Amino acid sequence: MRSSRLIALVLLALSLPAHAGFTLYVSTVPGDDKALISDGTTIQPVTVPNCPDTGGNHLNYNSSTNTLSCGTSSSGGGGCTPAGATNEFQINNGSGGCAGAHGTTSSNNITYSVGTSGEENNIVFASGGIRGKNSSDNTAAITIGIHGGDNTNVGRGGGFFARGGNSTSGTGGDLTIGPGIGSSGASNGDVFLAGMTQTGSQTATFSATNKPGSGTTSPSLWARVVVCTPSCNAYYFPLWQ
Repeated sequence: MRSSRLIALVLLALSLPAHAGFTLYVSTVPGDDKALISDGTTIQPVTVPNCPDTGGNHLNYNSSTNTLSCGTSSSGGGGCTPAGATNEFQINNGSGGCAGAHGTTSSNNITYSVGTSGEENNIVFASGGIRGKNSSDNTAAITIGIHGGDNTNVGRGGGFFARGGNSTSGTGGDLTIGPGIGSSGASNGDVFLAGMTQTGSQTATFSATNKPGSGTTSPSLWARVVVCTPSCNAYYFPLWQ
């Protein structure tokens, strides 16, 4: 009977204009963890579930049943709960969890290791690439090194290659290798060739009758490279058009 009177008072208050000066006092306090929610006809005390902000929890409201619940589902765009060993990084599997170990991190290194031996493990960029962090003070900017893996046993060390992309119906991609450009009055960087020179006993000859291009004059430009064996010295290649 008391709840019927309370509902009647609430409906009366909602039907009165704002200037009527009617104030509704609720004499009966709803139970613990209850919220008063209207379904358009009555106002019911609805239980508010325990839903702490951990593990992807979020509060859901069902407008059909006028109930509250604690959800943990994920649309795939959020985070996931990591598993595995310390310092492993993992990938969201789209269902609120993390896929298996995709590599490890340390204070100075990220080791990417997916798949089994013999499979390609690629990091694919939609745009951009890998570059060192810029420097705005008097210190040198970060140097980036990419090289094949070392072998500490009798096997051969890992190789490294760089090339432009292939094309099945058009022109292949370019490969550009060049030093950084210095400011006005300062030198450009160098292209280094380290540990790749050899000597022999044969006499070398050079013929200019098979040169490609249209120019027939003497070389107009010279390409500078620094060869380290292990001491470093500058050498120059002649360039014709």
